[in-house]
Amino acid sequence: MKLITRNRIAILPIFLGAILIIGISKYFSERDEMIWSARHEIASFAISIAEFIDPVLLPNLESEVPADSETSIRLLLPLQRIFASNSLRHIAIYSRDGQRMFYSLGEPPLRPAEELWRGHLPELAKMAADAEQKTQVDEYAIIGEIAQGKENGSLDAIDALAPVSDGRGRLAAIVFLEKDVSEISSKTKAIIVQMAIAAVFILIVGLVVVQTITTVITKPIRRLTNAILAGIKGRHAHSLEQERIREFYDLGNTYNTMVCVLDETEGRIGRNLVQSEQFFSRTELSRAFRDVFWPDRECASGMFTAKGSVFGRSSREFFDIDANENGLWAVVCRLSGVYSETYDLVIGKDGLSAVPIRLNEGDLDVALSSASLSVLLKGQLAGGDPQSAYEMVSALYAIEYFHCVQATNENGLCRIWRWKEEDKTLHYSEQTLKSGENMILHSFSGDAEETIEIFMRFFNSFTPQKLVGEILRSLDEDSSGAIVAIKRNDDFSYSRE
Repeated sequence: MKLITRNRIAILPIFLGAILIIGISKYFSERDEMIWSARHEIASFAISIAEFIDPVLLPNLESEVPADSETSIRLLLPLQRIFASNSLRHIAIYSRDGQRMFYSLGEPPLRPAEELWRGHLPELAKMAADAEQKTQVDEYAIIGEIAQGKENGSLDAIDALAPVSDGRGRLAAIVFLEKDVSEISSKTKAIIVQMAIAAVFILIVGLVVVQTITTVITKPIRRLTNAILAGIKGRHAHSLEQERIREFYDLGNTYNTMVCVLDETEGRIGRNLVQSEQFFSRTELSRAFRDVFWPDRECASGMFTAKGSVFGRSSREFFDIDANENGLWAVVCRLSGVYSETYDLVIGKDGLSAVPIRLNEGDLDVALSSASLSVLLKGQLAGGDPQSAYEMVSALYAIEYFHCVQATNENGLCRIWRWKEEDKTLHYSEQTLKSGENMILHSFSGDAEETIEIFMRFFNSFTPQKLVGEILRSLDEDSSGAIVAIKRNDDFSYSRE
């Protein structure tokens, strides 16, 4: 999976989640605020109308009322003005039992008043009795839910009931109002459109952020990859620029150190070639380079001692060992015998065919590739875990065999990573070395491998120096590989400060 894909999977859900949370919160908060405002407004209208209605004038509404009569001036004209100026769809005044309607104005209600006041008459009577002590508007009106129009494009409405008191704490009549609240639906739709636009904008910002982060991370990686590929082809005479990110800065320093070592070693070998005229082929030059770059090494750290060596003609195998106060680590590695993804066209009886280009065992380019891989791998193993180190170097080099051990002084535990080309899997295991025992890492095969197993069976108590020396003296000249022996000492005791 590419890095940019991983970043998109990791970062974009954060932006999408933020969009979703903000959008849902804004939608419901503004919708609830508009509904609360509509309920409060219609309750205020209903209570205000109920307060100025004189119950004595209500029976006069059952017959035709002259325009200049007291009933028309004190009751009908105020109701008509309120209806016209406050987006009300319907006003009606019912008797206290709800059976008679004294007056109605406006269009038929979306929901009959009976559906609202049915079952609320005792509550309306109690409101009329407590009208003089009311403190909050909503407590002295019964408000219904928003009613939706039955046809597409119909209006939405909300209705309310308020009691009319006779002045002695008794229910005299019931005021029924219905108000148009279609703007709530239109405003909520507008909020959804705004959130969709904001979501697209934030998503674009997220993509830009992902692309920026990926570019910042992959740019130094591409530089390092190109430099290493150039080094594999022999063009390693340039160094990497120092990056601002600490991890890439350290990695660039490791590569630059490797380049300096390779340049110095290649120059020294070249000078020896000119001065002594003792090298007659690139194979001999490769062998001399290998002897200079990978001499026999010994290492010790408290509980453990180790000895490593390279044997034979091949330049594909190498080893490395190092130690600190906590223990030591060792690695044996072998480059693949085929250039990764590199083929040559061959004409045969079946026509043209692609044949993998194979490495020359003693070629100087192979030795240089092994050297660059060794330096890079050592830098990674010193600062991280072997699995991460292997994943990094295997992305740059075709590796046929990898065997790494971390031995800890605290309890003698050895953590082991091993990869073979035929398995295509990095295997992990643990082993606790007993006192006086040896562990062998090697890249030999065939008869040489059987010889090593025999020595481990009968001479496991030898020192690493003696064990490696005896094994190499027993191998025939055609064998080739790297070997490291690690032994746990008898007389070491670990103490943590």
